[in-house]
Amino acid sequence: MDFAFIVLIIATAITPLRDPVFGTDAGVNFSRDLLWSNRYGSFDRFERAAFVVDRGNGQLECISWPVPNEREKATFRGTIPPGTIAIIHTHPLNTPWPSEQDENEAHRLGIPIYALTPLTVTKAVPTEARPLLVYKGPWLDRHADGYRCKQP
Repeated sequence: MDFAFIVLIIATAITPLRDPVFGTDAGVNFSRDLLWSNRYGSFDRFERAAFVVDRGNGQLECISWPVPNEREKATFRGTIPPGTIAIIHTHPLNTPWPSEQDENEAHRLGIPIYALTPLTVTKAVPTEARPLLVYKGPWLDRHADGYRCKQP
């Protein structure tokens, strides 16, 4: 009986905190939609990006950036939508961590920037000096029906 109690305490102590974007069904499915829309980008090094927006009612919305014709970057010119809580973007399969530019932008904008590959989700966070691992392992198991990123 005492042993079971100790195991419960240890398991509770190491449970990771729920991620505010990737810890939600909408956030995971927006990320899946973005990766599925750029499934070849994991290999040809093209990236896609989107804003994750909370419109104030607790429901998350995904707004895609224009599709770039540039390798190894996604660029947005314009005004960030009100209520933006994060940026999600795809990365090549062999580059799972946010770039130095991703980190700089996260600090400048004050919002996390997620880097997505089919096997890893990481993020640059404005309150941290180094990027964080959000999820490791296969997670791109199905296309995100009903969770499409809207076009601007």
